[in-house]
Amino acid sequence: MLLKETAPPDVGLALPPSSRPETITLGYHDRLGWRRAESIAFARNLATQPLAADEIVRVAQSMSIGIRRDQDSWVVVAIFSDAVGENLYVDQHGKWLGAYIPAALRVFPFRLSPEVPDALALWPGSEPQALDDHCEPFFVGGQLAPVPARALQVLRTVRAGITALAEPLAFLAERGVLVEWHFPPRPQSCGKVPLADIWRVDAERLDALGDSDWLMLRRMRALPWVHAHLASIHHAAGFQRRATLAAQTSAIGPSSPGSERKASPEAEDFLALVAAALNGNGT
Repeated sequence: MLLKETAPPDVGLALPPSSRPETITLGYHDRLGWRRAESIAFARNLATQPLAADEIVRVAQSMSIGIRRDQDSWVVVAIFSDAVGENLYVDQHGKWLGAYIPAALRVFPFRLSPEVPDALALWPGSEPQALDDHCEPFFVGGQLAPVPARALQVLRTVRAGITALAEPLAFLAERGVLVEWHFPPRPQSCGKVPLADIWRVDAERLDALGDSDWLMLRRMRALPWVHAHLASIHHAAGFQRRATLAAQTSAIGPSSPGSERKASPEAEDFLALVAAALNGNGT
């Protein structure tokens, strides 16, 4: 969707940040540009991230998968921490420590607009830039430039994969299979707010479903990701260890080269992953 705002195109950076539209529009962004991320530090305060169905099995290999209510529906989320506003999979250098980076994070600084259906927006904290040699344009010839257009395509695909999970999740909820997930409390001295309203599948209740319910889950192609979710629950036991290590590392200060925790080969070069997602070489 290409939007034309009523504001003149030369408004641009003259507007204060609080007055700029979240949604990327031709009227406001035609003469502006954006910069690619240099690290994944932008996700440092992200405790959860919605996942598409195709991502769940891969994410479950290195982190816990949970379920969250989002208004009137349910979504599957990767859990990066047991505390609000914290991501234990991003180190102090902005390096990802998991085995897989969710697709929606690979197209930073773009996300789907919370205001306008099927439109692009910038992540909170990301600002449009004056066009120069270090910037890429939002628009070319009155149309989204190829890279933002590719980001919109990726995000639409992710959204479709997230939405596809709503029906089987509602089915599980109706049958009482989903239970609230309470994480072990951290010491009060850490000052962190515990993550809440996260749910999980109860394995015993799942096993107790009748044959017709199992057949329905199979028809909805839910069983592979349900089992991946159950297999991922044990990763939550490592949150406190990760939090302790992160606090120790922060107290020590910048580490010497090679001393930080090693990321997985897939997540090692975040910039390459971003380039692949934005340039159409896969997500």
